Amino acid sequence: DDAIYTRCTLCNGYFQQLKDTIEINENEQIPEKLKLKADTMQFWKCLKCGQIYWFGDKSKSEVEKFKRIFDEASLEIDKESKESKEKLKRRLLKQKQKAKYKKQKRMEENKDNDDNDKKVNEYEQPNYESDIGDLDDKLMLLPNLQRFFWEDVRLI
Repeated sequence: DDAIYTRCTLCNGYFQQLKDTIEINENEQIPEKLKLKADTMQFWKCLKCGQIYWFGDKSKSEVEKFKRIFDEASLEIDKESKESKEKLKRRLLKQKQKAKYKKQKRMEENKDNDDNDKKVNEYEQPNYESDIGDLDDKLMLLPNLQRFFWEDVRLI
């Protein structure tokens, strides 16, 4: 509960706890009836503006209100977190099922293609694909090859 009193509500300055009963009794901001209880109460003074604070009935009700709000917010955050995790699990499961379906489809297509390849006539020439491409691309490479070899010949 004391951790709430760390900053001044007026200037946001830091607190220092007042422990000296003489200083407490001489301070005009503290009511006389509280000065009589100085041995049992805690007082804080803002180091920046000098405002005095103490933990009284109003403070206790504010702390309880803060705790209640914090607990409600914490429960709400936990609920939202669980919902987000569930949504993520469902989305990942859906993606996994989709990927599995695509893989099965590809396997079926490959099986169909393999079956079709087996049906090709034995007399037909198989169509091999070149890594270079079509004939025009190959012919364009010839001058480069000739130049390469010519440069090697000239160096010798």
